[in-house]
Amino acid sequence: MLIRPAAAFDLDAIARVQARTMVAAAHYKDSLEDESEYRRLLPRVSGYFAGTYGPRYALAERVMFVAEPDEGIVGFIAGHRSTRRGCSAELEWMFVLPEWQRQGIGERLLQPLREWFIAQNSTRVIVDAPPENPCRAFYLKHGAIPLDGYWLYWMDIGHTPEPE
Repeated sequence: MLIRPAAAFDLDAIARVQARTMVAAAHYKDSLEDESEYRRLLPRVSGYFAGTYGPRYALAERVMFVAEPDEGIVGFIAGHRSTRRGCSAELEWMFVLPEWQRQGIGERLLQPLREWFIAQNSTRVIVDAPPENPCRAFYLKHGAIPLDGYWLYWMDIGHTPEPE
């Protein structure tokens, strides 16, 4: 499994991974079918990559990594520097295709993003993970702590306990 920085030619596949994963998850109630969700997400993913779309409080510095076995991209993670809620960075997205989940890909994607945050001197990291989001348990397992009902954060993502 190759984990590498995303490139512009990956954006179509990244949007498709996000769409398929959202449609498959009960958490995303408004996601009805892959193709319409893909058409909605592609401009956001492309804009995020290009720096023309930024979530509130996002700073210019951002990065995306993809997980790519032999058959194409099966997951991705994205993050940026941020000032949201007193933090210095935000994990924006992490999606892994349903059939590839629970195989360690999330952990493998989180590692280079963690290293990027450390290199940016932005280790207080926030992530939006409401209680019904299936990723919430993953983030908690990897050292995030609740900030409120929706947000989790790492006080210092460079010093997190090893998952059990």
